[in-house]
Amino acid sequence: MSLQQSDSEKVKSTFESYAKRFDQIYESAEHKSPLSRWIDNRFRKSMYMRFQETTLNLSADDIQSVLDVGCGSGRYCIEYLRMGKKVVGVDMASEMLKIAEQVCRREFPDGQIKFICANYLDCQFDEKFDAVVLMGLFDYVDDPGRLLTKLKGDVSKYIFASFPRSDNFLNAIRKFRYRYFKKCPLYYHSRRGLELLMRASGFNNYDIAENDREFYVKVIL
Repeated sequence: MSLQQSDSEKVKSTFESYAKRFDQIYESAEHKSPLSRWIDNRFRKSMYMRFQETTLNLSADDIQSVLDVGCGSGRYCIEYLRMGKKVVGVDMASEMLKIAEQVCRREFPDGQIKFICANYLDCQFDEKFDAVVLMGLFDYVDDPGRLLTKLKGDVSKYIFASFPRSDNFLNAIRKFRYRYFKKCPLYYHSRRGLELLMRASGFNNYDIAENDREFYVKVIL
């Protein structure tokens, strides 16, 4: 990996090579080895908790269109389609989107879904979405304020996002591992920092909940 790569290029490179293994995290437990199940229970609890919380939130009747930024391999998108939502998924990693496209089209061949391979900050839309989902995305964003500001022009009702906690010991280990082995940047957050970020971005109606190793943030616009 070139030392001249930008942070976004490093993140993209990481997930291009990690796509298949990442998607396997969301396989049912019955298809996993005992070791994989132990790893899930010990280290990935927040991932499953955020998935459950997000699918619950997105089931609301006033949400008909969903923008999924950092949609990855499309596991969330499948749930939105199951609810009958119109979906646009955005991700920088083409290998992730290949999996997402294949799985979503197989499960819901007539589903209203579109995937865009791009940096969200470069995307322009002809419509506003009812809700946006950003799960596991802000881990890799060095300027979250810029992204949140753009969201205000693309979303009309709700923002659902996860932010990794800076006070978690396992997250500290993860940052070391990503920095030295994957050469991928990670950015963590405190509750106070998130409160300041929300207010600086012009959001007054929000909730910040602790979710194991993360904060789960819900913004009502």
